[in-house]
Amino acid sequence: MGVDQRLVKKGRGEPRIELAQQLRVSGGHWESHKDALAAAGFDAADGPKFLEYASKLESEVARQAEAKGGSEGKTRAEGVAMDLAKGLVRKIRNIIRPALRKQPVVGVTVDSFASGGPLERSTPKMSAYLNQIIRPLETAEASLKPYFGGAKPADLARDIKDKLDKADTAQETALASLPLETQQVYETKGRAVELIEELNAVAKNAFDGNAQVVALFNKDILLRGRKTRKTAEEPMPPNPAG
Repeated sequence: MGVDQRLVKKGRGEPRIELAQQLRVSGGHWESHKDALAAAGFDAADGPKFLEYASKLESEVARQAEAKGGSEGKTRAEGVAMDLAKGLVRKIRNIIRPALRKQPVVGVTVDSFASGGPLERSTPKMSAYLNQIIRPLETAEASLKPYFGGAKPADLARDIKDKLDKADTAQETALASLPLETQQVYETKGRAVELIEELNAVAKNAFDGNAQVVALFNKDILLRGRKTRKTAEEPMPPNPAG
């Protein structure tokens, strides 16, 4: 049976050890609240998968397989492009309302920049969204330029979209050439992340109004792992002394 390339792509950049730790913690919370979670729609048959996936990711086989990956550079390039994209989107969302209130633009509203759902770190979603907002950014250029240091926000969006698309293409090529064992580890990581995300989403409904319990269902360990990995991968700044 072949691997699911969507899950391979989703899981490739996740920190393996921290993800396994998160699975064990999330699995513990599932165990403690499984009846309420099942009543809210979480499939009880998925509960044991937390420990199953954690064990797979902590295995020596997984460590060795991931070490053969060899696509880290391309993964980082796409990650950098995604960070730029998310930064631009945040900046637009921060200022679009006051900018259009101060200098209204016919045919452009706050809704022109609605994403229709969370973009997360999905390259296809982010690329499509950047493409969607280029036209309203052009139309509202005079209103927005002061908030971008005089730069044209539509040009920024085009440039970042181009970087994201090129990095994505390079990454897709690299993923397809990975050893099967490495792809399987990435696939497991992708499945694990989606399992955690589903649990957390269901928990919000199951314990609506009980913020203390809802707060247990998070991705804090995984998020710290992502941050640590990103920091470790960032290049050192140039020495001003040469």
